Amino acid sequence: LSIPDIADDADTLTAALAYAKAGWYILPAKAGTKDPGKIVGKGWPAKSSRDAKQITAWFAGTDHGIALHAGRSGAVIIDVDEPDNVPDEVLLVMGSDAPHQSSRPEQPGRGHYLLANTTGRRIGNSLGKLASAKKWGEIRGANGVIIAAPTKHSEGGCYRWIRTGPVPPIPDYLAEALPESSTPEDTATDAQVEHFLNTHTEAIKPEALGGLVNELRKKLAGGQSCHMSTLGILTDAMQEAAAGFYDARTATRELWPPYVQTVTTGTSTGRVLTKTEAKHSFKGIVAWAVGQAEPNASRARERVNAKYRDSVIEIMSDEISTPPTGVLEKLEGDFWTRRESHRLIFNAALSKMCSPWAVLACVTARTLALIPPSVTLPPVIGGIGSLNWFGAIVAKSGGGKGAANAVAAALVPGAVYTRGAGSGEGMVEAYDRRLEPQDHVTAILFSVDEVDSLASLQARSGQTTMSVIRSGFSGETLGFSYRNRSKEIVEAHSYRMTMIVSVQPERAAGLFDDAGGGTPQRFMWFPGRDRRIKAATAPPWSADGSGLPRQLPDIDIKNLPHTGMGIPDEARQLILQAREESMNGNDNALNGHALFCREKFAYALALLDGRTVMNSEDWELSGRAADVSDWCRLRAQTTLEESRRAAAIERGQLRGVEYYESDITKAVAARDDLLRILTWAVGKLNRADGRRMTKRKLTHDASSRDRAKLTEAMISGVESGLIKADGAEWVLL
Repeated sequence: LSIPDIADDADTLTAALAYAKAGWYILPAKAGTKDPGKIVGKGWPAKSSRDAKQITAWFAGTDHGIALHAGRSGAVIIDVDEPDNVPDEVLLVMGSDAPHQSSRPEQPGRGHYLLANTTGRRIGNSLGKLASAKKWGEIRGANGVIIAAPTKHSEGGCYRWIRTGPVPPIPDYLAEALPESSTPEDTATDAQVEHFLNTHTEAIKPEALGGLVNELRKKLAGGQSCHMSTLGILTDAMQEAAAGFYDARTATRELWPPYVQTVTTGTSTGRVLTKTEAKHSFKGIVAWAVGQAEPNASRARERVNAKYRDSVIEIMSDEISTPPTGVLEKLEGDFWTRRESHRLIFNAALSKMCSPWAVLACVTARTLALIPPSVTLPPVIGGIGSLNWFGAIVAKSGGGKGAANAVAAALVPGAVYTRGAGSGEGMVEAYDRRLEPQDHVTAILFSVDEVDSLASLQARSGQTTMSVIRSGFSGETLGFSYRNRSKEIVEAHSYRMTMIVSVQPERAAGLFDDAGGGTPQRFMWFPGRDRRIKAATAPPWSADGSGLPRQLPDIDIKNLPHTGMGIPDEARQLILQAREESMNGNDNALNGHALFCREKFAYALALLDGRTVMNSEDWELSGRAADVSDWCRLRAQTTLEESRRAAAIERGQLRGVEYYESDITKAVAARDDLLRILTWAVGKLNRADGRRMTKRKLTHDASSRDRAKLTEAMISGVESGLIKADGAEWVLL
């Protein structure tokens, strides 16, 4: 932080940009006043900026004065009105090399003396121990501003810098004399924001965040002030994060989408921001909210505990397929509102009392079943990739797979051949390669009503069901080496196989126990029930021009990219990075094939949107679905293990519990380990020069017990947009 040399004839725009480049947050003040609120309006402390475009918009062609925002810039400013009355502590500062701005040339010593607040404390605007019987001046700290040269003085004075240069740290003797701010009245500095986001990572009640996200969406949809609505909601969110209810950084990420969607398309005032302008504005709102957080954490704790006292959700067998609304919405983000196709699926599902995610799984399976097998993913690793895709709907028996299939069939009409899985031999024979080529069956959607039926088939001597499923997922050659059955071979990438399995967690042992073979990780997992299903408030299934229920866009088969399909660069890089780590032994047993599943799902999202080319947004949205899938799968695993333990205890086989401490249950605990390791790594990168560090150095600094999982944790950070892999370095974004 420093004060640049400002020429006597400089215009306010040039000066304002120079102040911002020197580290100061700037605000415009109406000519003849010292009040920034008269220009930028309510909530002005959250609107100060160092962005050149914003500053230019404020000052170009105007007579506005320049206000330096002391608190957010990390400064404490001594405003001396009566030099003869100042206490000794202030007199020492006046005689130092601290930048000094004169406000009355005819009164030497009068004006502003600037110091950097390096204490980590929130020094306010109180004189504290510096107060005396004779008034001498004021302190500008939290929520304080000063008007700066070359602004015209409102009372006939003249702002002029007597000393410029670096702003020195506040001396200990002066800092000790000034008290903490008694009220939360200012935006936090950049360093304070980062510290807050890095330290408030506890999440004892994450569902509470979903309520605030919904409240913000309702306010913005109702035309309320975008800035003030977001300011209020984010302030509550940071207070609740300070109370430990959910991760602070996650809260800012979840509240960003509804804000940016509104300000970049038109606010209640008609103003439209660019995405860059929106980021700067949102950053100011976060800084204000963080500034209010700590002192109000206890109040937030009382508020949330009162609201959620009767809604504690336990992970029980009969709850596994009905996720708590807040948790699911937190994972979804704006998935269902981002696109018209998603809104159609969501409303159609709820109108027919079905889980939107279950319907989406069935829609995906039907859509990809209609795509010719010659349409493949690019050979990022090895050869070309098949679009064969499998979905698991987690629900109790009778959990709604049939109804979801019916809704999906209405949304995606077309001749989709559907049949049960049966034995491995039966699945291969269903493609009927004994017929002439023109009569071959090329696409089948296999539907499995009871997951344990797969296990029972596999248990039969000589059965190959799981093997065929695994091969089918990758589009590999299917067939047998038996004599006289060579004509039944189904050549690689000459067929389409999609599958929907209804999974009852307590009966999913056969599927999870085949994790070593890679079967469960070839599925994406979605909840079969949803607490948003309510008869009284079910949305209508919108109609088309003829009055019939609307359908998803038809697939343009002729323009499908049969060869050379492209994928976004970020998807390609993530897949390559994951492969590299896998080859080094740093992968997780149940996370194998996860990115391949996501890649296929992302292309399906493009098709649902009426396009035949995958873009970056498809990849981003597929990440939301992958988060839901991971969460749903882990809950299913947890329920399975709980039922196994209960059965063992009932049989008196307590020693048998040790048997069930397998890789599956360890995977549940692994997520907590990865979060802990990632939090540590973020802290290291934040303190590193340039917020970057070589992979070798970060690995060296990690504890010996964490090194094996470090890369996996960092990849999860890359997927969430927190970290970037830059060659041999990790970079904190």
